[in-house]
Amino acid sequence: MRYVRTNGVATTYTQVPATYPGAITTSAFGPFAGIPVEHTYNDVLPSANFKYDLTRDSDRTLRGRRDHDTADSFALQALPT
Repeated sequence: MRYVRTNGVATTYTQVPATYPGAITTSAFGPFAGIPVEHTYNDVLPSANFKYDLTRDSDRTLRGRRDHDTADSFALQALPT
């Protein structure tokens, strides 16, 4: 078993009133601001290893585990509309 703690910080952009502190008001689509979002994930990930000796000089190994993957940067980018 493995314990994995992942911290993620991202900025999401959303429309806000023009009076919002730090609002960007030069957009043709209205004022918006970047709002930081933070998430922490705690996971226990199982793993197993099995070894079988065929002969004195030869063996076979079977391994399995569960991984925690993050999205690649291409999957996180905005697509043009």
